[in-house]
Amino acid sequence: MGKEGEEKVFVGIERRIGTVHEGEKESDVRKRIWKEDEEDFGQASIIENRNLVFMREKSQEQVKYDKERFSDSSRVVKPPGKPEFRHSMKPTKALLFRFSALTFNAHSIHLDKAYTQDVEGYRDLLVHGPLSLTLLLTTAQAYLAKLKLTIRDIEYRNLTPIYVGEELGICGKPKNGKIPGAWDVWIENREGGLAVRVYTYGSALETGSPRFSSPGDFLTYVFFVGTVIMLTAGFLLNGVILTSALILAFIYTYAQDNRGRRVTFIIIQIPVEFLPWATLVLTLVLAGWPSALIESMGIIAAHLYDFLTRLYPTFGGGRNYITTPGFVRRLFVTSARGGEYRTYGTAYRSSAQPRDSSSSGWTSSLQNPWSSRGAGRRLGG
Repeated sequence: MGKEGEEKVFVGIERRIGTVHEGEKESDVRKRIWKEDEEDFGQASIIENRNLVFMREKSQEQVKYDKERFSDSSRVVKPPGKPEFRHSMKPTKALLFRFSALTFNAHSIHLDKAYTQDVEGYRDLLVHGPLSLTLLLTTAQAYLAKLKLTIRDIEYRNLTPIYVGEELGICGKPKNGKIPGAWDVWIENREGGLAVRVYTYGSALETGSPRFSSPGDFLTYVFFVGTVIMLTAGFLLNGVILTSALILAFIYTYAQDNRGRRVTFIIIQIPVEFLPWATLVLTLVLAGWPSALIESMGIIAAHLYDFLTRLYPTFGGGRNYITTPGFVRRLFVTSARGGEYRTYGTAYRSSAQPRDSSSSGWTSSLQNPWSSRGAGRRLGG
């Protein structure tokens, strides 16, 4: 597509990564992991969707025009705001070479400066797009882990080139809006403009909350608060769309689990305990009291769950009757034969590895999911 002489080809690529059992047939692996419907995750642990744009080779006139402007500043896209964390680094030629070797990417635009300038029309070697994403995710996860958040989904876009030998800043901050756990993460180039932007969504409740530590606990929570919201906001208040009430229930539970922290609400910092009430006031101002009343049922549902599962059993000496049924737990771990359940997939250990072994080897003293990795298997032959 595009006008004549400047046509572009858009290509979509979907990659799925999952666990392969010892001796499993390729056809069985594909059946479990690959699905025609991209919304059907199957048993994939990671799904990557890429949209690539291919353009015509530049003419000598275009390359000459670009080379004359090497010293000019690139277009500056303003960052989304003041970052909560920032990490500065300078990518080197050695880093680009090693990443190219690691990913089997021999494109000269990352290795040959003469080719990059004389054929592609860039002033220096370009940092790989996947390397930029790796740097972003590594920095973001290291910071989010301190907040007991885990990256669940990401969306990213390369906006301007990142060059070797030029300092860049990896930045991040909570994303403005109603949904807690959403973050803006980006890379700033030497001019201070936006080079790469990522949206991360931390599944704070499902993976960071101690109250949902077992398989199926989060589903039980959603079922309970959803039922209360349907009975109150749906039947009593005749509400039709109840999504906002469910979101507010999540916000309330998130606030209870993170008491003492501060979060960004629109443009101001507030204690996280006030977040559900600030959200409710905003709905009252923007949509009126009927919408706010329906949305408030989310707070009631979440508080009722908190009272019945934590407050009453802990301080009132009562019993917690809202427990995850056995069949629900089995539903989440049925396919985890010899494995360990995780919200992002199933981790398998090699048969020779003890279950409670401490981290060692290349992981040093760091405890992370890779310290209990099993034998790798190639997908697709």
